[in-house]
Parts: sequence; structure tokens; C-alpha cells
Amino acid sequence: MTDVRLKVEAVANAAVAFGDSLRADAFPDTRVDTVLCNPPFGVRDWGHDDLAYDPRWVYGLPPRSESELAWVQHCLAHLEPGGLAVVLMPPGAAERPSGRRVRAELIRQGALRAVIGLPPGAAPPLHLSLHIWVLTCPDEALATGKSVLFVDASSGSVSDQRIVELWRDFDEAEDRFEAVPDVAQRLSIVDLLDATVDVTPARRVHIRTAISPNEQAELAEELRKRLGRACDELAQLASTPTIDSKQPSDTPMTTVWSVSEGEPMTWRTATVADLLRGGALALHRATPTHRTGSTRNADVASNDVAILTLSDLRGEPRPSGSLRDKPVEPIRIERGDVIMPETLQGLKSVPARVAGEDDTGKLLGAHLFLLRPDPERLDSWFLAGFLSADENTHRATTGSSIVRLDVKRLRVPLMPPERQLDYGRAFRHLHAIWRAAALANELAAETARQWTTGLTSGALLPPEDQP
Repeated sequence: MTDVRLKVEAVANAAVAFGDSLRADAFPDTRVDTVLCNPPFGVRDWGHDDLAYDPRWVYGLPPRSESELAWVQHCLAHLEPGGLAVVLMPPGAAERPSGRRVRAELIRQGALRAVIGLPPGAAPPLHLSLHIWVLTCPDEALATGKSVLFVDASSGSVSDQRIVELWRDFDEAEDRFEAVPDVAQRLSIVDLLDATVDVTPARRVHIRTAISPNEQAELAEELRKRLGRACDELAQLASTPTIDSKQPSDTPMTTVWSVSEGEPMTWRTATVADLLRGGALALHRATPTHRTGSTRNADVASNDVAILTLSDLRGEPRPSGSLRDKPVEPIRIERGDVIMPETLQGLKSVPARVAGEDDTGKLLGAHLFLLRPDPERLDSWFLAGFLSADENTHRATTGSSIVRLDVKRLRVPLMPPERQLDYGRAFRHLHAIWRAAALANELAAETARQWTTGLTSGALLPPEDQP
């Protein structure tokens, strides 16, 4: 498979050897500038006894249960001084007591340069928040190895481009690196060589900023006011689940929903495949491209054009990706497009995003479907509401470890356009309730956190018992 992929990518002078790289290194004397490695996880029979005196274990003999640390040292053994290795690691390798001595030696000698926490679903196994370890073969001529960079992108809110920017800032001038609270932090070797030598990013990026009691009180009070406004908006939206079929879909709803008499309403339906054949829909997917030898992004004016990513689809922010992260075929998003994920990656429900003003003109990211309805025949919000219904998506998913959505199997009720608008307004209103609830939930958590911080730091004092 590797040989085929290298030929497809037109990589010249590539040598591929099949075998056990730890027990029988096919290139023992090869030294390179860069190593990329996605090792197998949790392999106990990796050759611990046979390789006890192997010269690659410069940083200590990896324990029998730490095969990943054997792969880390295998990669380092093939680097030129100053070269970089990027290794995908399970989160347990960052904290397990059995690997503490090897981790300590990697840090002490300046081999470990960065640890980046990825969001679940970034790579198999999809349920884990995997880590990327960036390592170097120490070079005495280079002034590096004084500290380690930690980036916590496990929430999915940090884009690939931002991670690369943080690494470049650190690599170019680590002494002047500016920490980003709860996202990125640089820690010295002395700070890391404690009893556990835990290099989990989420535990290392927390920065406590010292502020005065007055500043803490102002922050807590401002959050409380914002939470109150968000709750008021949510209450207002939730109190008016109404609709007026004579108004445009972007106007407030004014009439009460009715209840279906007797049995639930049913409709004739058509699959997305049927609608594609009939011309009521167009389906687009962004095909990944390559940075070299490709002119397929020629119509994109700048690499700074934002890309809507799978992470954006989950959280509903503005498009945050960039062509610098993952080059794709330039498919421009238009207002009213309906965008759905190709892979679910831990999602409990399948989102369907209706492109609005913030999305218009941006690019479609990889692993997303874009459905462009004919506005004379299909209302976008009507389409998104029925496509993302649980009973609909459950019938159109395949796979177990990687669950994929077969968008062409989704079904849509056949209704006249004027009735579609009724449903479209209802779905749009429910979406507004969902967004308001998400904002209120986020503000509630942050408000409670800040008030708790005020209490535990001594900045805020609880009221005394009053008779």
C-alpha cells in the first residue's frame, strides 16, 4: 500500500521495505532530516527482551508495556542532528508511571520539543484524544532544548493553522514565546522534571493570571449580566414557538403551532439521490489537493480564504480553516447551501448547517457534503430540518469504528413550496433556540467558574450568616 501511494504521489527514489522495523531495522545506518511516524499502540510483544541492549535506546530501555516509547527512540535514531520527528502517540504515553524515566530523559536531553493534544476523531482510534510528539535529535550547535511547548487542541476549537503558527513561534524564538491561556504554554525542563513527568497538554497549559479583587469582581459581574441577557433571549425564543404561513421565512413567527389530529402526519418522500436526478438538488464535495504540482486552486485569490471545516460544523462558529492547513478543490459556499458531515466522529446527532451571510464566499472543507437546492423547488431550512432528523440519519449511516453518512439515502418529504416555507420557518426558529441555549450554557459554565475562582483565590467573599 505504501509503495502504491508513493507512486501515485510521484515520489522519486523511494525505498520501501516490508518487515518489523523494531526487531529488524531495514535501514539501520540511514539518517534523515524528518521522520513521520504513526506507530501501533499497546503492543506488548514488540521485542523488549530481544532488544534489551539495542543502541537505539539512548534515552533508556523502553518498558515492556511502552512500545510507543520504543518507536519514539527508533525515530530519533534515524535523525540527523537538528532533524525533526513527528510521532502520533496515545494519551497514556504522556502520563503512565512506567514510562516516566524515558520521558524524563527525553526532556532532560532536549529531545522532546512539543506535545500537542488533538480532538477526538482526528485519527483512529476515533474515541481518543491522541497526541502529537515533536522531537529532535539534539544538536549542540543549536540553542534549543531549554523548554517544551504544550498545545491543547483537544476541544476542537484550535485550527490546524493556529497549531502550526504556535509551533513556528516557539521554534523560532522559544524564549520570547507568548503563552495563550488554556491553549499553549512553554514550560522549562526544571518545571517538567517532577515526580510524575506528566506531559499531557491539558494539564500543562492552564495559566493562572493574577488579578486584583476589583478586577475579579468586575469580570464575575459582567459574566453574570451577560448570562442574564442570554437567558432572557432564550426564554423569549422558547415562549414563541409559532408560525405564520403568509410571512417570509426570515420574519418572526406569530401563529400557534397546531396538533395533528389522530395519527401523526405522513408524506410521500424522495431520496436525495432522486432529487439529484430530478435537478432539484446539486451535490458537491471538496476533494483534497496537494501543495506541489497542482494548479487546481488557481481561482482562489488568496490562501487566506477561510474554509468551513468539520469542527466548525459541530460548533457553529464562523469558518476557521485555511488552504494552508488542508488544500482542497475550491468550492465556494453560497447562501442557502446545506452542509452536512461525511463522517460522524463521535457526533450523537448529525448537524445540517444552512449557509448564511458569514459562510457566503468561503470554501467547503474536506469530509463535508454541500447540497445546493433549487430555491424554486426546495426551501433550505425545510431541507436541513428533515435531512438531519434522527430517524432519517440513522437509516443512512454505515460503519462501526468510523461511521459514515450516505447522504444520497436520506429522505425528504414531497411538499409544495409554500408548505415547505412553513416548516422552514419552524426549523429556523428551533435552530435559533438551540444556538441561544448553547450560548447560555457556555456563559453559565464560565460564570460559575469565575465566581468559584473568586472565592477560592480570596478575591470574593460569601455573605455572612444573617439572623
